[in-house]
Amino acid sequence: MTEDAEGLAEEKHHLGTLLLRAGVITSEQLDRALEKVKKSGRRLGEVLVGDGIVSEERIQNFLSIQMGIPPVQLENTFIDPAVARSIPEKFARRYGVIPLYRSETTEGQVVVVAMADPANLLIQDELRKALKSEIFATLARQSEMDRFLEKVWSPPPAGEEEAEGDTEEGAGEEALRSLSVSVESAEEKKPSIARILETIFNRALDLSATAVHLEPKKKFVVVRYRVDGVYHSVTSLPREAYAAVVARLKLLSKIPVGEGTHELLEGRFHLRPDLALPPIDIRTTIIPAAFGEKAVLKITRRDEVIRPLEELGFEEQQRETLDRILKHPGGLLLISGKNDSGKTTLAYSILSAIGDASKMIVTLEDPPAYPVSAFNQISKAVPRGATAFPWNDVLRSVERQEPDIVFLSAATTAEEMRVLLHLAATGRFVLGSIYADDAVSSYWVPLQLGMDSFALASVLTGMIHCRLMRTICRNCVVRRKPTPEQIVDLGLKDEDLEREFLAGEGCEQCMGTGYRSRTGVFEVVTIPDHLKEMIESRAPSDVFRSAARDAGLITLRQAALAKARRGLVSLDEVIRRTSLRP
Repeated sequence: MTEDAEGLAEEKHHLGTLLLRAGVITSEQLDRALEKVKKSGRRLGEVLVGDGIVSEERIQNFLSIQMGIPPVQLENTFIDPAVARSIPEKFARRYGVIPLYRSETTEGQVVVVAMADPANLLIQDELRKALKSEIFATLARQSEMDRFLEKVWSPPPAGEEEAEGDTEEGAGEEALRSLSVSVESAEEKKPSIARILETIFNRALDLSATAVHLEPKKKFVVVRYRVDGVYHSVTSLPREAYAAVVARLKLLSKIPVGEGTHELLEGRFHLRPDLALPPIDIRTTIIPAAFGEKAVLKITRRDEVIRPLEELGFEEQQRETLDRILKHPGGLLLISGKNDSGKTTLAYSILSAIGDASKMIVTLEDPPAYPVSAFNQISKAVPRGATAFPWNDVLRSVERQEPDIVFLSAATTAEEMRVLLHLAATGRFVLGSIYADDAVSSYWVPLQLGMDSFALASVLTGMIHCRLMRTICRNCVVRRKPTPEQIVDLGLKDEDLEREFLAGEGCEQCMGTGYRSRTGVFEVVTIPDHLKEMIESRAPSDVFRSAARDAGLITLRQAALAKARRGLVSLDEVIRRTSLRP
């Protein structure tokens, strides 16, 4: 066996060992796959993907770990067509490579290159010669590489040659435009940091991402999008170019560029890709990390943070209960949930629904989720140099405005709870968002923070718990009967056993997840007199829950199953996002 063949065998065994240790494959599956590798000469990853044992995306992630080379999703990555076509087509197709763009780093110019086999050092040397530059290799999936090679090098459709000037460059640009990838003109061979950031943001908006994370590692920087509550690694940047990226973000966010790297820094800016639509708010957080400053970009759209109540996902009976709560002229409405559960969207939507020009609305947030001119928004961040938030001063400033409606977000301290109870006791309609596992247990949060049970019962008018569930992608929807495991986990009744529920198989539009977008699922509890008495006596949560069910409470599981029966969410998502209570 030659030295190269021995190295290849070692590489295959190492990938198999990683997959085996992670529990992705069994030892029997690995042995059978290695036998096929010997007979066919294909790579281990190709065999496992071809046999349907492991997804191509998972193989890519494990190869990235094995080789220490960042993965890249070409569809979500900046591509300069002039750079992409700066090597011979035959070379690009034969070895599965696409130069993506040039970047200026502290060590000179670098070309970021997508490769199907970045472990091939000979190909990397040939690329350096062809591009006359150092390269930064990234790992692309073979199927995506094949598709993009066709897009880069395919001729224009018949009859469009003259429209594109009948040039090779025109054909490539049209091909790239068809995939919504940012395009530079042939003359622009050095895309600026601004253009790279623009591409990252544009793709984030296309995917309806709620956040972008730029995570510096030892040798590269990973770009991850949070889509429907799940993180996706989509591309990477050269480590040496990252300082310029962070400097640009600080400049946009009005964060002093000279600030030190040992403290958390925050700022914000706006994007307006469509002048007919409200601006998109970008909240920037720079966080000191082991390999440099990590940047977190929180993306908020007005049409997502303020929505009509009927579009949020309430069941009909829940909406009727909510309407009764909102008719109270005053009192306290507690909105509970976990992180990223839609609490702020629900609160803003309620404020918008009950507020008008005749009412004064004041919010206390850290920081305001989205600038809204109809609200008087106050930040509750601790001032620099202070050791605690001056709640007495803030309470006076709120009361001097004589508000009709007050919202206090993320109330986690005794001081914040006292403010909520005080404002509600003065006849105002008060919303407070808190962290709790369900609606019924929400009233225990103020009690555990030392609030008087009689004071709480006298002002509490309702409790809402919210979570977000991923909805089924309509492009890859299929019908399936519930599995035995789902029947047991969900406690399905006889009428559901033969029902065909919808699910998503996974496609390019949903990034292979089977889900696209999210909807809310809720518990809504109104507080009649007999429940107020239970709060005053500090009744246990299970006793209170039983009484609330007798009064018509629809639980999270019941509301989620109702959505599954209507074909909005999958049974797997119901299991993932709700729990079955006795």
